[in-house]
Amino acid sequence: MRITQNSLSRNYLKRMNKNYSDLYLSNMKLSSQKKYSRVSENTAETSRAFQIREQIYRNEQWNTNMKNAQGEIHTAENSLITANNYIKEITSRIVQGVNGTVSDEQRDIIAKEFESVQEEFIQLANTKFGDKYIFANSGKLDEPPFKRTANGIEFNGYPVDKIVVDPRTGALMGPDKNGQMEELKYNKDIYIDIGVGFNMTGSRNNVELDKTSAFKLSTSGLDAFGFGTDVNTGKPMNLISAMDGLIKATKDNDIAEMQSYIDHFDKLGDNLLMQITDIGVRSTYIEDNLKMNEDQNITFKETQNLLEGIDISEEIINNKTREMSWMVTLQMGSKLIPPSIFDFLR
Repeated sequence: MRITQNSLSRNYLKRMNKNYSDLYLSNMKLSSQKKYSRVSENTAETSRAFQIREQIYRNEQWNTNMKNAQGEIHTAENSLITANNYIKEITSRIVQGVNGTVSDEQRDIIAKEFESVQEEFIQLANTKFGDKYIFANSGKLDEPPFKRTANGIEFNGYPVDKIVVDPRTGALMGPDKNGQMEELKYNKDIYIDIGVGFNMTGSRNNVELDKTSAFKLSTSGLDAFGFGTDVNTGKPMNLISAMDGLIKATKDNDIAEMQSYIDHFDKLGDNLLMQITDIGVRSTYIEDNLKMNEDQNITFKETQNLLEGIDISEEIINNKTREMSWMVTLQMGSKLIPPSIFDFLR
């Protein structure tokens, strides 16, 4: 069989293109450190790799959300711990103030200290994380939840001393502008996705969030700082509001009334400690899940590397082999391709 020059040239060009393509792909793999540049190269592995990428993205997004939640919860916890420390100082100063050897002028100084602590309570109750008031629940983001008004201390527009629990529904009720009791509008808890997706329960006309499928992020300022009045003494159960009575009793040198606030603030402190404990439980939950999520992400990335990544040492050897084949191909070309008139002209 006669082999023509054209046949040799075609075969040579075919081999040259193949070797060049192999070298090019090897160079691409070394630069990107990925096995495949197109899905068509291995549809099964690339499909699985895309699934792993999606899982990594979701995990990282969830991780970011939970770290933000962790920051908010830690801020709330620190604020309540500070408030609890102030309560200890208050009871200590009351004990000093009811001592018969303390003069009226010294009690005036103690009263001014109580006024300063009351302002600190207001600041703590209006603590912000970023641009959010963390004790406002579903209140307006651009307004502090606790304010001093002509009606006393208010929470999202409702006088804290007049807020009560509806015995039938358990909902918090407060007076509207006309003095009629209504359910508080801005005291809904805030929940975030914990990674399993929100589930809804109830009928078509009464759909509610399944709270077991979400994480409670918010801490109500009413739960933390109190509301309503003590059924036995009539004293405000709100820390900020209760300070008004203590300050007045101290300025009036009413020793008996001052002494009655020792037990009252102990009761308010117990309520505050319950909220600190609740926040601590939620904080621990976030820390445990963040650790689990980070471990899971390590596993996902190892799987991703197995599916997408190359063995660098192996690919370097392969690349050198491809490069050698390409050089040999070029050298063979000088012998297979016939000289042209241009070669003679040189």
